[in-house]
Parts: sequence; structure tokens; C-alpha cells
Amino acid sequence: MTGLLPVGLVLALVLGMILPEPGLWLGGARITFALIAIIFFINGYQTHPRTLKITRRLGAGFFIAALLSFGGGAALGHLAAFLPGLDPAMVPGLLVMSVMAPTLSSVIVITHESGGNTTWAALLTMGINLLGIFVIPPMLSGLLAGGEVALPAMKLFRDLVLSVLLPFCLGLGLRATWNRLPHRWVNKTPTLLVILLSYVSFSSGRASVLGSGWEVLAAVIAAVCAIHFGLLLLAALVTALCRFAPDERKAITFLSSQKTLPMAIGVLTALGYSGGPALLPCVLFHFCQILVDSVIADRWRARGAAHRPARASAVTSR
Repeated sequence: MTGLLPVGLVLALVLGMILPEPGLWLGGARITFALIAIIFFINGYQTHPRTLKITRRLGAGFFIAALLSFGGGAALGHLAAFLPGLDPAMVPGLLVMSVMAPTLSSVIVITHESGGNTTWAALLTMGINLLGIFVIPPMLSGLLAGGEVALPAMKLFRDLVLSVLLPFCLGLGLRATWNRLPHRWVNKTPTLLVILLSYVSFSSGRASVLGSGWEVLAAVIAAVCAIHFGLLLLAALVTALCRFAPDERKAITFLSSQKTLPMAIGVLTALGYSGGPALLPCVLFHFCQILVDSVIADRWRARGAAHRPARASAVTSR
């Protein structure tokens, strides 16, 4: 059975292409900040305080996810920049997107949809985004031939605290005080919000996509898919070799491969590439990662559901 997230994302993509005006208005109204805050508030409420433990395994997961996200992303981005047919004017956008931190909204929801460890997804997303404020500028300076790259560190830190850390802590506090399981519709709300956020992103990127020829789109899609699938495979391999639990592996895999579009656009604007061809790889990377990962998450969840009755039958027969 096809899940809500992949179907909703396809509908969001179609609507973004044929009816972008509401999405453009929502993006201009900065509604995304509030939606991300709601997602993290609900995730905090879904997290029981007893499960919130800082362990060596969590530390190892953070190290692996950060290394793959930044280091692995930079290496694959550098290699993808040499793929044939790629316009040199688009290479800066590809390189910028390759070293971005995980996207704030979709990683948690996609991890949840896959049956992964959402507590790890939330904690590692916050940690890696904070680390990215300091790691991304020197990495981009090297990738972009020594060009100076500066990020508004205090603004990014403030936004992370207000839209991510504070809502998560408030939700966690509510769960500790009330101690009631969230209603199933509350659990569905982050998925619906990610679909809405994706519609906003698809609407914003419509002009860049439709303004490019098929040959250009094919070359850029090949480049962004090479980076994303490369990171997915690397993360799956490393987490299997390190013997993480299946739910932990899912969280680390999505964290290591997803990239945040808003920060990439901010960096490109600061570098003087705003509105140019360098934006297209960032937009297509976002399109590809969220559509591909939603399908992977749906398959993982279905596989897990199929295995549970088999395990239950095996236990009963003993």
C-alpha cells in the first residue's frame, strides 16, 4: 500500500508546477519558520523523556552522519562537477548544496515514516545543523577555489534555537507533564506539514526548472542523483559495518544524505549567484531527495511490517 508521504509529495510537485501562486505567497509570508517549529514541537511531544539518552552509540552516530554529510558530500560534489553536459555556471550551486547540513523539516518525518529512530533524527539534525554553521564556510572556501564564504552565524543559531530547539523542548516538557500518547492525527500532522513545505519549495523552484531545457535538466538530475544516492549507499554500508540497530541505521542514512535548500539559497545569495543558473542544482537536489527518500521510507516501513508478523509467528510456534 502506498503511503501518504510519497503520494502527497507527488501531488505537491504537480500543484507547484501548475498552481504556484499560493506556494509563492506562503514562502513570502515566512510561514515555513512556523511550520518547522510545529514539526519539532510535535516530535518533542512524541518523545518520551526516558528515551532521551546521550549514549556512546548516539555520539558515534553523530560523528558518522556529520562526516558523511560534510566530508562525503564535498567529495561526491567535487566528482559530480566533472560529469559531462553540466553547465559550468551551475557547478557552484551543486558544490554548495553538496556540503549543506540535513534539511530540518523532512528528515524527522521521513525517518518516522520508515520506522526509524525519530529521537536520533531530531537530536542529530539539531547537532549537525549547529556544527554546519562553523564547518560549511571553510569547506566551501576550498571547494570554490579559495573564495571567501561567510555565514550569518548568529542569525542561523538564533533561528535554530527558536524554530527547532525551543519547540522540541516545549513538546518534551508537555509529554513529561501530561504523559499521554499523541493522537494518531497528531502523528500525521508532521507528514502533512512536510507535504505543504514541499509544495512551497516546488512552487519557488518552478521558474528555474521550467526555464531550462531537457538536456540541461537531465545533466543536473544525473549530478544531484549521483551525490544523493552515493551518500545513501555510503551511509547504509557504514552503519551496517558498525552494527547499528535497524532504526538507528535509517535515521543516520537519511541524515547523511539530505541537504537543506533554504541555507543553500542563502549561501548562493551571499556569493552573488542569486537567481542565476547556480540555483537549479539546489532546487533539483531538493526535488530528488524528498521524492526518492519518501519512496525508500515507505518501502522500509512496509518491509518492517511484513517481518513483524513472521517474527511473531516464529515466537508463537516455539
